[in-house]
Amino acid sequence: MNCRLEFYNPKWEIKVREFKLDETQKKFVALPDSVLDTSLEDQKRHPVIILLNQEPVGFFVLHESEEIQSLTNSSNVILLRAFSIDRKYQGKGFSKLALHILPEFVQTYFPHINEIVLAVHEENEVAKRLYEKSGFKFNNITKIGKNGVERILHLILTISER
Repeated sequence: MNCRLEFYNPKWEIKVREFKLDETQKKFVALPDSVLDTSLEDQKRHPVIILLNQEPVGFFVLHESEEIQSLTNSSNVILLRAFSIDRKYQGKGFSKLALHILPEFVQTYFPHINEIVLAVHEENEVAKRLYEKSGFKFNNITKIGKNGVERILHLILTISER
């Protein structure tokens, strides 16, 4: 499977804005259509497309945000947000593949970053398992999000990933 990550390009706009999620997922994650415009207007937000060959199958935003400084001991941290896979591509391993190649992508384009942080809803068992299997760790830090308690997960980037 030729799965790769690329920064957003307007040529994928229509397909990305048409992404769908199952009803149960909508409580936990924002659709690309609802975060894309904000991401394009903010230089600290970097929308990324998960591609299968040239077909967008997923989306997320890497956010260089001061708000996450209080959630970690690192000052060289980036926030992973709005991670989603279009409903028609779910269950095919794209989330796992994208998270596997994410550290190298971050180190290539953000060489000063040594930690990736994300917030996952306490009730989102599927996502928690996925992130933890991908190397993210829960360090007993939680915060209240718009839909309830969220766990803060950390992925420390090691020298071998740089």
